[in-house]
Amino acid sequence: MSLHSKKLIVNGTEISFYDLGQSEKVIVFLHSFNHSKLMWIYQIPDFVKAGYRVIAPDFRGHGDSEYTPGKISMEILARDIVELLKEINVKKAVIVGSSMGGFIAFNIWRIANYMINGLILAGTKAHPDGENEKSRRMGQIQILKEKGVKEFVNAFAHKRLSKYTLEHKPWVIDLVRLMSMSMEKEAIIETLQALMNKSDDTKLLRDINVPTLIVCGKEDIFTPCNYSQYMHENIEKSRLVIMENAAHMCVMDQPENFNEISLQFLRENNI
Repeated sequence: MSLHSKKLIVNGTEISFYDLGQSEKVIVFLHSFNHSKLMWIYQIPDFVKAGYRVIAPDFRGHGDSEYTPGKISMEILARDIVELLKEINVKKAVIVGSSMGGFIAFNIWRIANYMINGLILAGTKAHPDGENEKSRRMGQIQILKEKGVKEFVNAFAHKRLSKYTLEHKPWVIDLVRLMSMSMEKEAIIETLQALMNKSDDTKLLRDINVPTLIVCGKEDIFTPCNYSQYMHENIEKSRLVIMENAAHMCVMDQPENFNEISLQFLRENNI
C-alpha cells in the first residue's frame, strides 16, 4: 500500500492529507499539537485493512500544510477540516482526535455535527486551559523565542510519551522529534496561543449523541485521566479505556492496543 499525500486549497490555505482506502465507511484522524499526519502511521494500515476509507490531514501550520500567519485558532482549524471533507465528498465520518485533535473534534461537532457518526477521543479534554496550563504554554513560548525550536523540542517532546516507550522504543521519540522539528517557530507559537484560548467545551458534552470512545494513557501528565473521566460521565454513549504503559501520545505508545480497542468499538457500534 502506497502512502501518498494529496493537497487541496481549503479556506484559502493549502492542506496536505492522506486519503486511502475505498469504502463508504470513513474515519478521519486528527493529529495533536506540534505533530503531523505522520503520527498515525501505526493506525492507517490497520484501519484501511479493516475496510475504512482513511483521511489524515495536516492542520494548517503543521506538517506539509501551509502556514498562514494570524489565522490559527481551534475554530479555523475545525472549519478547514469540514471544508476539506466536503471537497473530497465525505458526508459522514468517525472523527478520531488526539489531544489538540480532540479540541478540533469538539469544534467540528459544534459547527457540523451532522457529519459525525462516531468519536474516538485520545488524550484530550473538554475543559479550557486553567492558569497552570496557560503558564506552562507561556513558558514554552518564551523558550521558543529565546532558544528556538530545537531547544523547545528537546525540552518537551519526550514528556509526551510513556516511560516504557522511551526505554524500549526509541524510534517513537525520534518520530515525535521529527514531526515537532518540521514546524516553523512562528507556527508553534501561534498554535500555543490558540490553545491558551481554547473554548470551554464541557457544555456541549451532553449534546453528543453518537457512540464515543475515550482513551487515556495512565501516565498522561498533560491531560490527566480525570479529564477523560469527566468526558465519560457527561457523554451518554461513551466508553472509557485507561491504557497502561501509555502517556499523552497513547496512540503512539500502545498502537496495537489502541487499534484493537478502537476497531472493536467501531464493530460493536456498526460504524
